[in-house]
Amino acid sequence: MARLSILSVLVLLLLTRAAGALEIKVVAASPDTEVRRGADKTWAPACQGTVLHEGDYVSTGLRASMVLEFAGPAYVLVQGLTQLQIEEHHREKGRLWTQLYLRIGAVRVKMPAHSARRQNFVVATNTGTASIDAQEKRVSYAEEFGTRVEALSGGARARARRDGEVRIASGQTGRLLDNRAFSPREVYREQTALSMAPAGADDTEVESTREFNQVNHRPLADPTTPSSVTELASLFSADSALVMRFEVLTAP
Repeated sequence: MARLSILSVLVLLLLTRAAGALEIKVVAASPDTEVRRGADKTWAPACQGTVLHEGDYVSTGLRASMVLEFAGPAYVLVQGLTQLQIEEHHREKGRLWTQLYLRIGAVRVKMPAHSARRQNFVVATNTGTASIDAQEKRVSYAEEFGTRVEALSGGARARARRDGEVRIASGQTGRLLDNRAFSPREVYREQTALSMAPAGADDTEVESTREFNQVNHRPLADPTTPSSVTELASLFSADSALVMRFEVLTAP
């Protein structure tokens, strides 16, 4: 009898959460963007007006990006070479709960102050989680470099899966790597040390940097190679329309 009552409570909780589940709308999408339903195994092209739910997946190609609108409102610009899952997006006891699992790539999240008061918005990666508060944040992840949390406007918090949490002030960057949280001061010291390294000292490091920038939508181009310059120009022009759309939607 006790087991039956526990099962009844669990079913009631699941039904309550399902009733509070919210839609996510694709408000802009460039070519080479795809979505996959949580229970499905096939990808389908995304377009403006596509509706997503908890459990669905999003993928963008090299020259692709997408703008998602969440309840709140909160807007997410999914940048090129990104794969993510919408793990949570529901309302519970008057509060919004949203969590994105960023498998690889980068997202920019923007929300007004009045949305953040009653919303828990988290971007999770294999190395930890970033709590997104009001204004604008950028979270990027690649296995080799861990998670970078950039507080483009307003503060942010990042928690490593095993060791510690750091607070990131507006305009600063934190990092999660090897299950450890690095403060903006530590990230700054690391970047300073790398910038002082002699050019061409380590080809593998240069290649890793090239891969990291490509994943984070900041490709490195050789100015002496016309094809690479063309590639760089086409990449940013393909994304510019969606970036502008993102800025217009999230304007105060």
